Amino acid sequence: ADRDRSIMSAGFVGALRPGNIGPFTWRDTRPYPVGDGVLPVVVHLGQEKNDRRRRGSQFVLEATGHPTTSPADLWWAWHTTSTVLLDGDPRETHPDAPCWYRLAMDGTPWRDPATGLLQPLSGDAVGAVVQRLLHAVGAPGNWQGGSMRSGVATALSQDGAPAQDAALVTRHAAFENLTKYVRPRPGRVGTAARLGL
Repeated sequence: ADRDRSIMSAGFVGALRPGNIGPFTWRDTRPYPVGDGVLPVVVHLGQEKNDRRRRGSQFVLEATGHPTTSPADLWWAWHTTSTVLLDGDPRETHPDAPCWYRLAMDGTPWRDPATGLLQPLSGDAVGAVVQRLLHAVGAPGNWQGGSMRSGVATALSQDGAPAQDAALVTRHAAFENLTKYVRPRPGRVGTAARLGL
């Protein structure tokens, strides 16, 4: 449950494609030491198809003060669970392993039988996580992995965010491509802080 909530939160805040989730490693995450309390987490995103400079990008899992929805709190909850499952801080013991890895039916890490390595989630597996969580709260509709990306684009649009600001969040190079992600569903969204997450 900690893993899935963390995936959903990071995927929404980062406007991630399902295929972005699997490649993330613990090395791609960095706590940002600011203030007291829960630390925000900077997440490095590798090169995407519209990243012509091949620099990648980054986004922040904010600590918003709401433990059950705060992106930083949810990430730290999963980090704590992984520390138990992997017998140590995964940022130190498994820096190149997937941050969000496959779990067996009993909730333990699933490892490749041949290599013993933790296995990343596929895009389809991420889509199943999104469906499971949204159906659990009674959200109507045919949800998919791409709902995280379209959800934030829709929310920003409904919140009145200028197209150029929304494009910064979703990392769209062209505004006309961004409009394809906006869905005509009621709701209110912005960044995690504006949402009250």
